[in-house]
Amino acid sequence: SVAARFLRRVVVDLRDCPADQQRTIDGSLADLVAPELEELELRPHQVTRHPTRSVIECARRSPRLTSLTVWLRGGGNGDVHADDPYELPALLEVCPNLVHLTLRHATARALEIVAASSTLPRLRTLDVAHGSIDEVAAPERLSKLEILRIGDNRLSDGAAERLVKALGQRVELGTQHPDSEVA
Repeated sequence: SVAARFLRRVVVDLRDCPADQQRTIDGSLADLVAPELEELELRPHQVTRHPTRSVIECARRSPRLTSLTVWLRGGGNGDVHADDPYELPALLEVCPNLVHLTLRHATARALEIVAASSTLPRLRTLDVAHGSIDEVAAPERLSKLEILRIGDNRLSDGAAERLVKALGQRVELGTQHPDSEVA
C-alpha cells in the first residue's frame, strides 16, 4: 500500500490510458492510504472496471473526505453504467463528512439516488453539470442545498422553471440542451 498521510487532494485520471493497457484498468485506489484526504476525484476510462467501488474503497480509509468528484460512465441508453446506480448509495454512505459532491455524466436516476440518500442533508453543493438529466423529480428535496449546478444537461424550459421555483438563485442552470441525444 501507499501511505500518503500528507495528501489533501487526489485526482486519478484514467481517460487517456493507452489502448494496449485498457484491459488492465480497474481504477483501483485500494493501495492508497491517505487519512488526511479531503478531496478525491476519479475520472475513469470507459473500460475501467467498477470505478465507483474503487472510490468506495478509498473513501472508507479517508474519514476527512469532504469533497468528492466521480465521473460516471454513460451506458448509452440514458442510464448510468450498470454498476454505478447500485454502488452510488454505498458510496454516499461511506463519506460521513461529505459536503461537496460532483457527479459527471449523471442521469436523472443518479440524481434521484442522491436526493433520496441520507447524505443529502449534509451536502452544501451538488454539481451534476455535463450530464443527461432531463427532469428533476421532486426538486423540493434539494431545497437545503446552497448550490445546485446542473448546466449542460437536457432540461426542458418547463423542467428548468420548476427547478428555479423550488431553489431560486441557488440553482445554476447554465446552458441546457433539451433536444440533444447526448449532453
